[in-house]
Amino acid sequence: MSQQVVKPFYRLIQGDCLKVLPTLEAESIDLLVTSPPYNLQKEYEQSLSEKEYLQFINTVLEESYRILRTSGRVCWNVPNQIRIHRDGDLWSPLVKTANLMEQVGFKFFDILLWNQNFSDSATAWGSWKSPSSPFIRHQCESILVFYKKTWKMKGVGSDLTTLDFMRLTKSELWTMRPETDRTHPAPFPLELPKRCIKLFSYLDSVILDPFLGSGTTMKACQDLKRSCIGIEIEPKYCDIVRKRCFGRTFLDHEVEYEFQVFDERVAVSGGYYTVNHSHVDVTGVERKNE
Repeated sequence: MSQQVVKPFYRLIQGDCLKVLPTLEAESIDLLVTSPPYNLQKEYEQSLSEKEYLQFINTVLEESYRILRTSGRVCWNVPNQIRIHRDGDLWSPLVKTANLMEQVGFKFFDILLWNQNFSDSATAWGSWKSPSSPFIRHQCESILVFYKKTWKMKGVGSDLTTLDFMRLTKSELWTMRPETDRTHPAPFPLELPKRCIKLFSYLDSVILDPFLGSGTTMKACQDLKRSCIGIEIEPKYCDIVRKRCFGRTFLDHEVEYEFQVFDERVAVSGGYYTVNHSHVDVTGVERKNE
């Protein structure tokens, strides 16, 4: 049976997701795939207390719930535990975020384990050969899978083969090597969003990443012919996304690209200043919209 052709669009919004998300249309997103800042004092992160960090995540989740469709899904990559400062207490973003999701109204579906499969000899033993204060080195992170109201999703077009379906559903343990390209300080591998997108969305689905970073989720959407909205606060990473994703042409389908800088002072067009809006046809010729 032939499948309806869907023309994907790729929309990059430069701005703070706390300000951008409230401007997005309610029930317009099918799948959210992201890895939020971990509050580990990375160069792109604010220094927040645990309480402040969880309030930040809670606000993002509340807006995400509003803009997801009834059958909308969330794939949220988090570490199982972190310590913000060397001598600080350990706490679990996995547990805390899952609790916040349920409080917001999301329903639990599953926890996937990203096995990073380290093969080097680095260690984190803590008290060597003593039960005094041993430490376990983590080789896994988690992907929280939640949904809004109903798990069954309807859509147009599935690209899941028998092999894909068996590979992605036979175990909750997904083994993927970490990303080695450090253009961004904390990227996940392209394979991670690809697996989530292929298993949990249709070809006509709209994917959102509110913490787009260097654009890995958008690149995965392009490879899988899904539409994507990405929000990124740092201009330098938006530049990387545009170089990495914008202008790609495809022989078998048309695509649209749009880059916007969010300015809450601008009332026109929902608070956006449109910087670039282009259309690319199947022949690979880019046409600027005048």
